[in-house]
Amino acid sequence: MRNVTALALALALIATPMAAFAQRGDGPGGGKGLNMTQTLQLTDAQRSQMRILRAEEQKTMIRLRAEVEVAVIDFHAELQKATPDDGELTAMIEKIVAAKSEVERARLAGRVKMMSVLTPEQKGKMADQMSQRTLRSGGPGGPGGGGPGAGPGGGPGGPDDF
Repeated sequence: MRNVTALALALALIATPMAAFAQRGDGPGGGKGLNMTQTLQLTDAQRSQMRILRAEEQKTMIRLRAEVEVAVIDFHAELQKATPDDGELTAMIEKIVAAKSEVERARLAGRVKMMSVLTPEQKGKMADQMSQRTLRSGGPGGPGGGGPGAGPGGGPGGPDDF
C-alpha cells in the first residue's frame, strides 16, 4: 500500500499541471499577438491547408485530453475506496501516463504536418519567431512560449493566424 500511496502522490503532482495544460489548450506555436499569416507570407492555398490541419488537430486534442481526464477521474474514484486495489491503481496510472504520452505525440505530429505546408524560407522565419518568443518568455511553456500549453489562437497554428 505504501507504493500505491507514493504513486498516487506522484500522479497528483502530475495531474495538477495537466489540468492547467488541458484548460489552456495545445498546439504548435506560442502566445497571441503575432499573425503568422503575415509574417510567413502564406499563400491562400497554404492558409486553407493550415486551417484544415488545425481543425483536425483541435478535434484530436479534445478527444485525447478527455481520455486523460476520464482516466484521472477513474483513478481518484478507485483511490477513494475503503480498500483500493493496488493492481487496479497501478494499471490506472499506466493508462494515464499512456494517455498523456498520446497527447504529446499528437501535438508533435500536428506540428510536423503544419511544417510540411511551409517552404524552406517560411520554416526559417518560423524558427526565428519561435526562438525569439522562447527567449522573451523565459523558455518553452512560459508566458507566450511555444511549449506544451500554448493554446488555440496562440502563435502559429492558431485559428486567428490562418
